Amino acid sequence: MNVTEFAEQVVFGTTLEDKLWVPGRLTHEPNRQSAPYLDSISTPGRPAGLQMRHGKGGNLQPPSDDKLENEQARGQLLHFLANHELLATELMALVLLKFPEAPHAFRQGVLVTLQEEQAHTRMYIQRMKECGVEFGSYPVNGQFWRMIEPMQSPMDFVSRLSLTFEQANLDYSLHFASVFRKLGDTRTADVLQQIYEDEIGHVQHGLHWFRQWKNQEQSDWEAYQNSLEYPMSPQRALGPRGAFNRDGRVQAGLTDEFIDVRRPYGGLIRARKSNWLARLQRAMSRYWINWEKISNW
Repeated sequence: MNVTEFAEQVVFGTTLEDKLWVPGRLTHEPNRQSAPYLDSISTPGRPAGLQMRHGKGGNLQPPSDDKLENEQARGQLLHFLANHELLATELMALVLLKFPEAPHAFRQGVLVTLQEEQAHTRMYIQRMKECGVEFGSYPVNGQFWRMIEPMQSPMDFVSRLSLTFEQANLDYSLHFASVFRKLGDTRTADVLQQIYEDEIGHVQHGLHWFRQWKNQEQSDWEAYQNSLEYPMSPQRALGPRGAFNRDGRVQAGLTDEFIDVRRPYGGLIRARKSNWLARLQRAMSRYWINWEKISNW
């Protein structure tokens, strides 16, 4: 099997076996072009019960920390997290399909990361089953897919997934590992700890290529802000309030500026306000508006 065939199976497969299959050694295809059918994919293939929902009922929130003493609630949280890992798996397969001309080392790193995301999904499915919950028991949404699928370049991919959603998981995974450990649930805590440690490497991979492709005259933070378009924002790279994980970001290689300007929540809000004003000013430049006065609000 070659990389393209494997990636197509992950994106378009309609069973978990298709999506989570461990391929073994894959061959690479030289000089392959991206196919037109990849320009817009509204949703990946999904098994019955796991189709992504939109609108009302499609954004079921996970239980709060204080409800996690209950096994059913733990299973529900793991269900929510498993869908995110499955989405990451599908999006990594998609980037392999959309950008066959990307550097081989980048694609190889994505392929390794994809297989780790498959493993994370399997770990969550196994643990939620032990809690009495089957994958597909709750509605799932496709927010990650809708925000990342329109990517036009590998740079968009690393900005949106690696440096935003995977960075946020440095907070979420370590936070929930701590919550479950305090509850005495070491099995779930160990799963989340493993995922956290893998996530550091995923952010590192994205950051390495982000630095290769960004404007070299800009800092990482400046280039990151400029790479995101609505509805993406740096805010989405943060986990639960009070769970900001500086050490994980340092291990992933992020700079002090990148980390500290985004420490919840004042610095990030000021940065977003400044960036928002600059973008609004450009978009509305044909109107006579006193921007200096507005900037002082």
